[in-house]
Amino acid sequence: MKRSVREQVVSGFRIGGLIVLSLTVFAGLLAGCSLAFEKNLPQRATGMVAVAAVTSLLFLTTQHWAKWVFAALAFSAFRLPFSLLFARPLDRKNIVICFAYVLAAAALTYRYIHRKPRSLEKMGLVALVLGIALAVASLGYLPLLAGLFVLGICELADWLKRQRRSHRRTSIPLPQRIE
Repeated sequence: MKRSVREQVVSGFRIGGLIVLSLTVFAGLLAGCSLAFEKNLPQRATGMVAVAAVTSLLFLTTQHWAKWVFAALAFSAFRLPFSLLFARPLDRKNIVICFAYVLAAAALTYRYIHRKPRSLEKMGLVALVLGIALAVASLGYLPLLAGLFVLGICELADWLKRQRRSHRRTSIPLPQRIE
């Protein structure tokens, strides 16, 4: 089925608008995270409110952006090895660590290409994105690891919950023989 030029243009504007909206939301999250580290109390409070608002928005709309997180991580994983060619020897260790982080995060988010995340998985995805924003705002790597850890724990808890549920379905007691 071939789409008309008008439909293609409208689709392009829709995709472009969603990309701009995503970047705007992430920029708001970054701004809130950087304000949350200010010494001035009103700025800190404003930052915390902004982070809470954007985090709530992210949690409510996870099913729409989850597949794009994998795409961004996969693109980063593809791009990082090429940066080894131009890096100084001291930076190569950091690039390898970033590559391992991006591969682990991409592996944990791969499943959301084809299905929507459940409630526990939504929390893990929001924690991953919040960890990335906090790492950029505070220039540290601990929020990155914390976000990845929370995503991994949420994935593991959801997997265990599904295993327990499927085990209950398959363990139907057989009728007992009366003698």
